[in-house]
Amino acid sequence: ITVEPSILDVLNGLSEKGCRALIVGGAVRDAILGITPKDIDIEVYNITYADLSEYLSQYGRVNLVGKNFGVIKFNPSAGGMEYDFSVPRKENKIGIGHKEFEVTFDTTMTIKDAAMRRDFTFNSLAYDPISNTVYDYFNGLMDIRLKVIRHTSDKFTEDALRILRAMQFQARFDFTIAEDTNTLMREMLT
Repeated sequence: ITVEPSILDVLNGLSEKGCRALIVGGAVRDAILGITPKDIDIEVYNITYADLSEYLSQYGRVNLVGKNFGVIKFNPSAGGMEYDFSVPRKENKIGIGHKEFEVTFDTTMTIKDAAMRRDFTFNSLAYDPISNTVYDYFNGLMDIRLKVIRHTSDKFTEDALRILRAMQFQARFDFTIAEDTNTLMREMLT
């Protein structure tokens, strides 16, 4: 994944502060599929949301539109692309509907635990552009090779919109939905 030099400076600075910044989700999946990512999500470990916001504001424009979910829209001063920075979070469904989640930030969350909350294995991938390392705790790389859409964990059932995302990915990539994921989605509809 190619990131602007100004973003690499930001990521190196975070690393020097003892934080780990990883590109996560669809950007990693798309890069592996040979598709240029439309947007890049960067998850930063070992930092609070407030400290991350303050740090990023030194390097460009910060927009806190996703504050409830720990997301910071960031435009580097010396770059043209917008990036979504976030801190690891836990989401617990507390009601009916797509928006009824309790979100808590967790500065001690591991990369694996953060990846577990993602919908599909190919979206649970994380990439460290500093060390050029891909983190794949749920066999997302294998599922990409096999052209399979598979849920990452049973947390999948907490958001029924994930069923629609599975169909969208199936049509977009011409992948097959794994049988265990199909079974889980059928159970979610009953």
